[in-house]
Amino acid sequence: NSSTSQKGIKTDGDITIKDTALTVSAADDAIHGNANIVIESGAVVVSSSDDGITASGDLTINGGTVNVLQSYEGLEAANITINDGNISVTASDDGLNCAGGSDTSSQDDRPWGGNTDATLTINGGNVYVNASGDGLDSNGSIYITGGTTIVEGPTNGGNGALDKGDSNGCVASITGGTVLAIGTSDMAVNFDTGTQCSALVSLSGNAGDTITVDDGSGFSFTTSKNFACAVYSSPSLTQGNTYTMTAGSNTATLDFTSSLYYSTIQGMGGRGGFPGGMR
Repeated sequence: NSSTSQKGIKTDGDITIKDTALTVSAADDAIHGNANIVIESGAVVVSSSDDGITASGDLTINGGTVNVLQSYEGLEAANITINDGNISVTASDDGLNCAGGSDTSSQDDRPWGGNTDATLTINGGNVYVNASGDGLDSNGSIYITGGTTIVEGPTNGGNGALDKGDSNGCVASITGGTVLAIGTSDMAVNFDTGTQCSALVSLSGNAGDTITVDDGSGFSFTTSKNFACAVYSSPSLTQGNTYTMTAGSNTATLDFTSSLYYSTIQGMGGRGGFPGGMR
């Protein structure tokens, strides 16, 4: 199916997408659900001047291909869970944004505010985000347990590649999977709990540079934008060891000799999204 309108697809109930090829281009939200959205399989391609896919409830992706070619915010919901699939998001503001439930004050038909119960969970799949605002943004917590997640975040201040809530109890947890998140160093945040080594390092690079880490994983990524810092986590990293991350001609040391978490940047911590649609 193909659609061009203010909102491409809008429903007051749940939306389930399965075994279908869906292309939507809209001036407003491409796919807008006032309840929950589940993507089981198929291929979803959307372009929007506002949100790519937005749910007032939960957005769950269990498989298939999701490609947000253009958006203000790519995927937005009270909570987002990615269990599998291939997801690519391009956004002029936040890539993946979780605002939590219960608060009804908002603008632009967004029935949630800055709630700290929001969760952004990635259990598997391949996730790529290119965002000018926050890459992965949760007013509450971020949990990554598997898959491969690559975030090319902002190139200027005020946003970060990773952004969790700043209230007590909000965490950025890594227990599995491979994560690379690059962007500006102004609001840089590292993972702060979990079972897997994670580093936040000052490492500058230019568009076209290839990032590698000598952890034996064979991981590499060629960037499309400039960056000043990087977060990297992989099951191949082990506590007690030291590694080198390379971007072009620049290098940074990842030192896990005394801790699972290593940082050479004192960031401003998690901020979460602004309440009431003020993002």
